[in-house]
Amino acid sequence: MALILYAGKTNKNAYKTQIAAEYSGVDVKLAENFEMGVTNKTHDFLKMNPIGKVPVLETPEGPVFESNAIARYVTRLKADNPLYGSSLIDYARIEQWMDFAATEIDAGISKWLYPRLGYQLYLPPAEEAAISALKRALGALNLHLTSKHLLVVPVTRKPSQPKEPAQSKPKDEPKKEVKEKEPAKPKAEPAAEEEEAPNA
Repeated sequence: MALILYAGKTNKNAYKTQIAAEYSGVDVKLAENFEMGVTNKTHDFLKMNPIGKVPVLETPEGPVFESNAIARYVTRLKADNPLYGSSLIDYARIEQWMDFAATEIDAGISKWLYPRLGYQLYLPPAEEAAISALKRALGALNLHLTSKHLLVVPVTRKPSQPKEPAQSKPKDEPKKEVKEKEPAKPKAEPAAEEEEAPNA
């Protein structure tokens, strides 16, 4: 049975759930004929989310709202899902970046974009502050990704190597003399050519 997601087809917060579901092998379908401003104001919808915000996920156990909570729920439906990490520190770091995205990046975009779209009062100083905060957040994200190819690199422990039993040498074998090696002398590197200063 598919889980039903109430949101518009282009809702950025619904994408979180759809991506988590796709990677987790969970069947999630968008509600048919959902119309923002109409469907989310009906009595049935308000029973699922009393303030009428989207997305909302309809599950056999009852509704779940708030996009990060929905994405977490969908991810946890698959046992041992690698998307949720394999250790407590992986889990904490995944949560960290989900919260960072919501509180730093999404918030910065909203404060910049919504006044421009006419949803909020446009104030140039507020826009400048929003742009500055967003640049700072994206700079931190970029810095993190310069040394990693993933937001969260799983912590892996090396399996312990089985110890091989020590082999005993025959007693009558003569000891070999160990010659101490002289430390290797560094090779002389050819002198680097100096570049000419460009003519001014």
